[in-house]
Amino acid sequence: MTLVYYMLPAYNEEENLPDLLKAIAQVPIEYEIVLVNDGSSDRTGEIAREFAKEMPITVIDHDVNKGLGGALRTGLIHIAREGKEDSAVVTMDSDLTHDPQLIVPMLKILNSGYDIVVASRYVAGGEQLNLPLSRRTLSWGINMLIRMKGSKVRDNTSGFRCIRYAVLKKAIEKFGGNFINTREFTSAVLVLLRLQSVGARPFEYPICLDYGLKRGASKMNVPRTIRAYLRLLLAN
Repeated sequence: MTLVYYMLPAYNEEENLPDLLKAIAQVPIEYEIVLVNDGSSDRTGEIAREFAKEMPITVIDHDVNKGLGGALRTGLIHIAREGKEDSAVVTMDSDLTHDPQLIVPMLKILNSGYDIVVASRYVAGGEQLNLPLSRRTLSWGINMLIRMKGSKVRDNTSGFRCIRYAVLKKAIEKFGGNFINTREFTSAVLVLLRLQSVGARPFEYPICLDYGLKRGASKMNVPRTIRAYLRLLLAN
């Protein structure tokens, strides 16, 4: 696989988006970007279209904010319909917490026979910095419960992943409109569970995730996110 589709959910990321797109352009691989502007009230869409004059970017706009789940659903279904068979799909955040240069070793691992490579905080060599204790505790507890439900991945809540296109397409064809049926942050976990349910073989690559690099306020509503994870665990 030499072609990578970057799927970027973007909500009010005008502070982070220029540096992220410049960083993606520096990665020595062939790529296309699908950016879902999820009802942003700032210049996110305008910035993306300016960069699209020089980079292969498809911008899809949501008139209203549909949450991470809505953005992932729109972007991943678009890639599944329009993408090429011998390719990879990268999901990552648009807030500078994920380093695009890591795609190079992650893609090598994918090419060695795996179907999903997860950038993981919870394997040897991985860590997370500048994250409040409450958020670290929440992440650890949720991941423990998801593994008890059968996931083979330690860091299920990491949204930074490299996915074999054929496996993504297979999962979307199986689940149809229910592939992602939530707007919450839990959608990233749901995608991973869907992929594993169709036989995807996962691998975890260590990442140092520094939340201090992010500009702007967090978009996570912690109480609502906890309730969403509980609903996800009870339903699956």
